Amino acid sequence: MGGRGTRAADVWYLTRATLRDSDRRLLGRERIKQGLERLNGRRRGQGPAMECPIPAALNAAAADGVAP
Repeated sequence: MGGRGTRAADVWYLTRATLRDSDRRLLGRERIKQGLERLNGRRRGQGPAMECPIPAALNAAAADGVAP
């Protein structure tokens, strides 16, 4: 950390180290909850736009009557 200024990793480590255990546990739970919501959303097809384009392409081809 010398005179080069603090790097993002150092800041992350320092903030992480100063958190109390209960806070850290809450953070972990929140992160897990968000991950699960994201997964469930993707599974239902309501997820972010990063969905796999292949099924959409197959559906479009089937609608045109050009099913593989």
